[in-house]
Amino acid sequence: MFYLIPAILFSSAIGVVFKLAEKRVESRINMLLANYVVAVLISGLMWLSSGSSATVSVVSFVLAFITGLIFAGNFFIMLAAVRARGVALPVILMRLSAVVPVGASILFFAERPDLPQYLGLAGAIAAAALLSVSVKGGELQRSGAKAGWSLIPASLG
Repeated sequence: MFYLIPAILFSSAIGVVFKLAEKRVESRINMLLANYVVAVLISGLMWLSSGSSATVSVVSFVLAFITGLIFAGNFFIMLAAVRARGVALPVILMRLSAVVPVGASILFFAERPDLPQYLGLAGAIAAAALLSVSVKGGELQRSGAKAGWSLIPASLG
């Protein structure tokens, strides 16, 4: 539970930093590149200071590089989503992406979450649905109305 609070804070901070960077940073690519350089340097220093004698194989390095590219691509998508929809919806959808691996573990590995885990998943889905809809001036507005999409089916709105 101790690690959950920093995870929530830092994952939410990503969206806020992207929103602030919209007006203050000229090149978002340079911002993300600097983020990765700092992350690699800190990771390398932590690994060296741990005294680990582990060696990294070529296959591990290639897989790490591919994973890093996918992760960086996710940040570019997140930048575009924050620019288009604001902070709240992209951040909640980023966190909601945990539903896919949880669902896969239930379907393919026969894992059985307990009641609090089911309630957490239901709460996350409900929060995402509620964030996609707002009421302004007494009138229902969908966050994706301009683009023609919404997390809430049209029959419910």
